Amino acid sequence: MIDIQLLLQHLHGMTVQHPIQSAILYHFIFLGLILFCVPGVIVFSAAAGVLFGIEKGSALVLFSFTLGTSLLFLIVRSLLNNYLHKKWVDKLALLNRLIKENGFWGLVSFRLIGLPHFVVTLLMALSDISGQQFLLSTLISTIPTHVVAVFMGA
Repeated sequence: MIDIQLLLQHLHGMTVQHPIQSAILYHFIFLGLILFCVPGVIVFSAAAGVLFGIEKGSALVLFSFTLGTSLLFLIVRSLLNNYLHKKWVDKLALLNRLIKENGFWGLVSFRLIGLPHFVVTLLMALSDISGQQFLLSTLISTIPTHVVAVFMGA
């Protein structure tokens, strides 16, 4: 049986001894979780609190999450957008109407109500929202949920 407390102490010790390497490794693991649409990244955000503390953990999570979702947004928009637009014309028209009516705050609301990150990112990549609006609203809406998770892990 794995002793979680001992494992966390060991991992924290490694982040203290090798802070830059640990942050880089954490960042790339977080990016992988986002790009492969793994649900529950909020748990990984809490781990940042355990490993890096509130300030460094929050900064690392906000940067990694925003970059990861932005990359996923760009990948989906560039590779799948035309194909899925043809397949789901009616459904995407409704989504685009909602985005046109609510825009920036609509995306912030989607993120804050707790929809899985990859669902929101995939839907927004298929919508008419601009990349700049997506990036800014993702950063703003990520702050409350992920910083609280980091705090809970610290």
